[in-house]
Amino acid sequence: MQQRILGKSGIKVSALGLGCMGMSPGSYLYGRPDESDSIKTIHKAFELGVNLFDTADMYGMGHNEMLLGKVLKPFRNQVTISTKCGLVYSADGISRNGKKAYIKKACEASLARLETDFIDLYYLHRLDPETPIEESMEAMSELHQAGKIRAVGLSEVDSKMIEKANIVFPIAAVQSEYSIIVRKAAESVLPTCKKLGIAFMPYSPIGRGFLSGKIQSIQEFESDDFRRGLPYLQDENILYNLELVNTIGKIAKKTDRTSAQVSLAWLLAQDPHIIPISGTTKVKHIQENVQAVELELSMAEIAELNIACAQHPLKGERFPQGMEEWFVN
Repeated sequence: MQQRILGKSGIKVSALGLGCMGMSPGSYLYGRPDESDSIKTIHKAFELGVNLFDTADMYGMGHNEMLLGKVLKPFRNQVTISTKCGLVYSADGISRNGKKAYIKKACEASLARLETDFIDLYYLHRLDPETPIEESMEAMSELHQAGKIRAVGLSEVDSKMIEKANIVFPIAAVQSEYSIIVRKAAESVLPTCKKLGIAFMPYSPIGRGFLSGKIQSIQEFESDDFRRGLPYLQDENILYNLELVNTIGKIAKKTDRTSAQVSLAWLLAQDPHIIPISGTTKVKHIQENVQAVELELSMAEIAELNIACAQHPLKGERFPQGMEEWFVN
């Protein structure tokens, strides 16, 4: 497994991380996860050289962290755990909290659920519009000084906020959605990450499964799968967006690889600072994804994909109307 470095933290991680969100039931449900399958997938990922496991305190309302804590405990010192705080469930829905007292309290709760003395990479999941980023970063700095966390990350932020936060405490990683088909938000901050020496960690690098070529209609999703509500997968949009997916499929066929592997290989080829976080709950998919690390696309193949993207830009938003405040676009 190739290794990449989390910004200037010095922490070496596998070039591909495992996103564990889908292993827990909750508001971002991808079908119905089977815990035994999830445990097998985590074990297989570690066996194949993946040592970066990504979660958050809100995934399954703590269930995800408890699952990871239990499974990773036997080899805790051989893995890097990233988790997040800043999104809070309440009777009124989900709110944001970036206050110092909250972040410290949330960290202690995550440490307990993860059954560990420290968190390798601790993210502010979303910015709190009511709290200056400087206060949030001061909390992170104090947690680092106390040995509770090793490095700090931000999720779904713009370049201006990255630079402000980095002044208070060095940012090791920025996480946002990025794939062949969803590029705008990530590409706007990539130059800033490169300038400051920050790792960029794309989530949904296979377009929430769409770039695998196995999804032809939202009818293929279970009734409670949240992807049914994504605008770019709706009837008139998905047919247009499948043209790009078909191009990926053609390149995959020529290289005797899968569309998912080509999608991941394209991301890995963009910059050595990029570390995709690919989520799955199936052993066969983690095996497939890990093989993408060794796939080197030719310059011609990368150019072909980029031309296809330019000719067929994503049709439809990446999130439902009313969720704009949760994402940078």
